[in-house]
Amino acid sequence: MKKGAIIKVVGANGLQNELLAGYMRKDLGLPCRCDPAVDRIALTENRQYSPCLLLLDGGAETDPDALSLQEEVGALASDSDCMVAFFNIVQKGQFETRLVGRGIRGVFYRNDPPPVLARGVQAILNGELWYPRKILSECLTRRTAAGQRRRTAEDAPDLTHREKQILLRLSAGESNGDIARALFISTHTVKTHIYRIYKKIQAPSRLQAAFWAMRHL
Repeated sequence: MKKGAIIKVVGANGLQNELLAGYMRKDLGLPCRCDPAVDRIALTENRQYSPCLLLLDGGAETDPDALSLQEEVGALASDSDCMVAFFNIVQKGQFETRLVGRGIRGVFYRNDPPPVLARGVQAILNGELWYPRKILSECLTRRTAAGQRRRTAEDAPDLTHREKQILLRLSAGESNGDIARALFISTHTVKTHIYRIYKKIQAPSRLQAAFWAMRHL
């Protein structure tokens, strides 16, 4: 039987990470532990919890932009019960865009105060992405030529113009209230559209809907 949510702070800076873990435990009321590195034993243990969030220190001795993300994080990000986010990183833009494409749930910057980290961690545990809106918008509008998988017109779900509008705004990190105000409709109408979108594209959450939009819109 799986246990409740857990947060694991991963990195070599033990003192910093212990302070961060203590803050998370107090602010969110969730178990939060520290590990010096990601290993297979820890990953197996993490699967007891649902959801499990691994916060990887991107400001440690090795520059995260030089890491082989596919090797270091791929196995973790592909596990639906083991989510991954980076913290303590320097804002770069292209690096964050790469992380979105590889299933990393969010990023936290070096100058983010603890309350922002706590709010972002809670959002990620609730199934949301935590990136600057500009990064998500760039990911959605970017057109990569070679190798990008696109459905044919016959295979694509029949989304209405309004549904596409809402899906794009949802994927850019807007809340139901933000969408309602921007499109001059009620939040109830937004919820109804989102329910229909989920059903058409077979997405169980905002996160999966955002990934679908990145590939197909």
